[in-house]
Amino acid sequence: MGIMSINIIEDRLAILGRKGHWSIGVKIIEKRLQENIGSEKDKLLLLLASFLYHDSFKNRQYDINSNEGLIRSVRICEEIIKKGKSLKDNISINANIFLAQILATAGEKRAITIARRTHRILASPLSSNRLANVYEILGNVELAKKYYAEHERLSLKNGDKMAYVYLNLAVFYKNIGDIETARIYLKKMKTLKKDKFYKTASRAARLFFNKKTIQQSCG
Repeated sequence: MGIMSINIIEDRLAILGRKGHWSIGVKIIEKRLQENIGSEKDKLLLLLASFLYHDSFKNRQYDINSNEGLIRSVRICEEIIKKGKSLKDNISINANIFLAQILATAGEKRAITIARRTHRILASPLSSNRLANVYEILGNVELAKKYYAEHERLSLKNGDKMAYVYLNLAVFYKNIGDIETARIYLKKMKTLKKDKFYKTASRAARLFFNKKTIQQSCG
């Protein structure tokens, strides 16, 4: 059997991620990294960091000093960042953004510095979303609101997958107890029924909201 292309691997990993099969994904990536992959290496390493990160929470241990999955994830991101030619390289941007998310999950306040610096250098829907997420994880609701609003604005400007954007915003407001604003974003999602991502976003909404809330918001 020939070597799978990076696109095929990414598609397979996406399916595994949706099913929560993180440890299987780790094995696939590690096997691929043993092959002659050339320029794909950093991209695969970042995927490995992501799968290690998610798999590390199966035992509900969030200590960055003892959780081996978190330790490896941080090390991978730091190595990619260290050898990056410029912070504006896509892979370096993604490594910085993901590192900030890992550190925030572990309660490390330096996550804010990393996320703010990355967003300042190259403001984008992704960097604003991750900065908002870092503030949310660390408990600064007002700054989380500010950067989620910026995420919405930049996403609209870029023509991003707005059904997902509105769902994510609805989930954020639900998590902070603002159900009315959550419903507003679910209603915005409803207006995008012709969007090719609407059906999957609508199905995902059922994981976060009860049937009554969805019916009242989306019909």
